[in-house]
Amino acid sequence: MKKLFTMLALIIISLQTFAQEKQTRTVAVFDKVNIRSAITAFIRQGSSTSVEIETDVANKDKIITEVKNGELIIRRDDQWKDWWKNNDNNKIIAYITVKDLKSLRVSGASIAKGQTAFNTNGNFELEVSGASRLSLDLTAKQVNAEFSGASHCDIKLNASEADIEVSGASHLDISGKTDRQELEVSGASHFKGNDFVSKKATIEASGASHAEVAVSEDVVVNSSGASHVDYHGSPSRAVTNASGSSKVRKVQ
Repeated sequence: MKKLFTMLALIIISLQTFAQEKQTRTVAVFDKVNIRSAITAFIRQGSSTSVEIETDVANKDKIITEVKNGELIIRRDDQWKDWWKNNDNNKIIAYITVKDLKSLRVSGASIAKGQTAFNTNGNFELEVSGASRLSLDLTAKQVNAEFSGASHCDIKLNASEADIEVSGASHLDISGKTDRQELEVSGASHFKGNDFVSKKATIEASGASHAEVAVSEDVVVNSSGASHVDYHGSPSRAVTNASGSSKVRKVQ
């Protein structure tokens, strides 16, 4: 009987240790967000800024939330050696509300999901790397975006100008529209942008990359290596240059 009570006590302690707990963090005002080290973040646009962290009781003090130069950084403590083991007992969820988001960085196998559409009158910086995932609905004036590693992203974007770089084995599925697009794809990356309509576009493709673009007025494509570029639409001006075993094709 004594052994039974001991076992039950150990089970209860274990359950308490791994129980998920939500904690509000007090941080300074921020307009940029940086998510690192296998953290899942749900981000929304609201009238104020706030941060909540949900994780098991044993690990709640190992989560760092800090603001530097207006950038909210959420990461695991550097001493947490097993942070990369993304199991249920190691899972961290961040709930973030921001008034005017100007920059978003996601790295280290993290996941970021926009729970609302984001609107900003200025420029927007976006960076996703290291096998991270992102879903986002964004309206901005000018967007500079970089996707690297084996990142996988699904984005709806409306912008006056969009400068996009996709590298490594990354995959970007994008929809929306822009007046001008500068696109660079390399490595084994895939840019699926046949639902992202540009008035004018300049495409640079290399390696074994694949790009699908939609252009209404003017397109310039330079492809090399074993890259493959398909462009949709009927632009009045189309300049294409393909070298090596690369291909450029107009899709009806």
